[in-house]
Amino acid sequence: MLIGMVAVGITILGSFVAVSNDQATQIDSSSKLTEKQHARIVEAASLKAVTNANGGISIENLANINAEILEIRVLDDQGNVVMKKTLSEPVLSSRIAEMVVDNEIKTYIDNIQAR
Repeated sequence: MLIGMVAVGITILGSFVAVSNDQATQIDSSSKLTEKQHARIVEAASLKAVTNANGGISIENLANINAEILEIRVLDDQGNVVMKKTLSEPVLSSRIAEMVVDNEIKTYIDNIQAR
């Protein structure tokens, strides 16, 4: 009987260890996911774009890390993408980059500003 109780005790202890390891893995994965989400939020919030007087776009990087504009999109009033262009425009940390836009983008921007 004593051997049976020891075996049951070892089994229960083994189960606790396995559950504990699973929880540690889940906590680690959750922490990594949270860090990545935070980095994306900081990245998204660190760039500020405005149109300038000559029809271009000024993009200010408020963060202390370099960024790169990969795509520019123009949205309509409902939030649908009506035009997009692929770019590769670096914006250095704590700097302002001036982007010259082509006539198609400028027309969309002018139409939006006229409203």
